Amino acid sequence: MPKERKNSRAANGSGSISRRTRIDEKSGKKRIWWEAKVTVGYRSDGKPVRRTVTGSSQAEARAKMLELLEAVENKTYVDQNDLTLSEWLQTWLENYQINVVPSTVHTYKEHIKRYIGPNLGNIKLQKLDEENIAIFISALTRCKLSPKTIHDIHGVLHKALSVALKLKKISKNPATGTDLPALKKPKLHLLDHTEIAALKVAAVGYKYERFFLLALYLGMREGELLGLNVAQINWKQHAIHIDRQLVYDRDNPRIKYIAEPKECEDRILVMPPTVEAILREQLAYVDDLRLHAGNAWIERGLLFPGPNGDFLSRQTVYDCLQRVSKNAGIGPIRVHDLRHTFAALALEAGVDVRTVQGILGHATPEFTLRVYAYVNDHMRKTAAQKLEIAIGTLDKIARGETETAEDDTILTLNA
Repeated sequence: MPKERKNSRAANGSGSISRRTRIDEKSGKKRIWWEAKVTVGYRSDGKPVRRTVTGSSQAEARAKMLELLEAVENKTYVDQNDLTLSEWLQTWLENYQINVVPSTVHTYKEHIKRYIGPNLGNIKLQKLDEENIAIFISALTRCKLSPKTIHDIHGVLHKALSVALKLKKISKNPATGTDLPALKKPKLHLLDHTEIAALKVAAVGYKYERFFLLALYLGMREGELLGLNVAQINWKQHAIHIDRQLVYDRDNPRIKYIAEPKECEDRILVMPPTVEAILREQLAYVDDLRLHAGNAWIERGLLFPGPNGDFLSRQTVYDCLQRVSKNAGIGPIRVHDLRHTFAALALEAGVDVRTVQGILGHATPEFTLRVYAYVNDHMRKTAAQKLEIAIGTLDKIARGETETAEDDTILTLNA
């Protein structure tokens, strides 16, 4: 009886699929499987790179081969690797955060450390799938995390996997299309006209009155005001160049340093006369501080320095604002609420969304619209009044009492 070949010829019409056999030396049993080899690329010397897939049947091996060939043809094939998600996330944090501000990187690390790592970190990067992520999101929901936090955690995972996809470490991003809990509209504390007037009156005489007024009149971030330098002001062009902000180290709040503004985009703010007057008053105040501090003065060129010229504490500004808001009868507010109020006032005054976006330094106008979708009572009343005028004017036109071309109201409403 002829000896059976361990590696037989490929089956007819099966291409690169071959039947394989092996006899177990101890049991004497014969094991049969099917093997397919696919060329997935070429080395620098021109030699082909082949990958082998196996199946318990010819049909299974063929299916795997065709799937692999399709991936190669569609350029979605990726080399196999044993990276775990945790290992990739560490690489991503260390090497792919060039244009991300330190505070944001800190947030990424916290989400990975507290949530992503413990739940998904041990899974092989190439084995991570949509089901794994769906179960993860469901677990976060059961832990009663806010929808916003869950969106942020998922966003970190999606960003990291997007880079892995770009580098061809995975064939697709399994975090794409994940069902997430619905986001609630952000609750904004926007001051109405009466509250703004009360705040301005209550702030008179306080050290940081002008700090609060600039947040309200220019929509600057707290860090941008704390880091504001005399060199950023162009008096001839009546403009302020926003190209820096004061940043606190999340791990050690005592460490402060100057960094690029959020979104890493400079912007120019035009100073109306009222703002110029406020800044000149502040410069005179800083001169008095410098004179009083004498040799203890630390010159940083700040518009809003501490008593010795060094960086001002956020907590100091916050505490002062709470005293002012309490005296105004408003209740607790943040400097960021003054920035929100500026945006609402600008939109209410008819400034277009894209311009407001540029002033605030938002990445996209969509973000500006999403954050300020809230409409206060005053804006509702104004809108109702404008609609009433428009309806009345249209009724007059219908009755032939006025000409469309001569109606200034219609032209104004449509401008």
